[in-house]
Amino acid sequence: MKRKLLIGFATLAMAALAALNMNFNIRIYPNPTQGRFAVEINNVPDHASGQIHLLNSQGRLLEKKNIRSERKIDFDLSRELPGVYILNVQLGETISTWKIIKQ
Repeated sequence: MKRKLLIGFATLAMAALAALNMNFNIRIYPNPTQGRFAVEINNVPDHASGQIHLLNSQGRLLEKKNIRSERKIDFDLSRELPGVYILNVQLGETISTWKIIKQ
């Protein structure tokens, strides 16, 4: 019984370490943008999911998109005024924040 418990603990510990070491890359281009830009996410496990929130400088949500199997997600700020926008990318427990400049 103790051996099974130790093996289960080791498996759980390895899974936790793998989750902490999730090393994904986010690329946003073009930035600055005239309106249209893309968010490209690489090195994400197939089972991972998340969301991307695009906010204006006052914090109002402009757009929300789910991250599933898509690894390239397009956005369009053409109808918005020039300025700074905030992009929050959440994958699992990890959140990263980016500034998007619309010219």
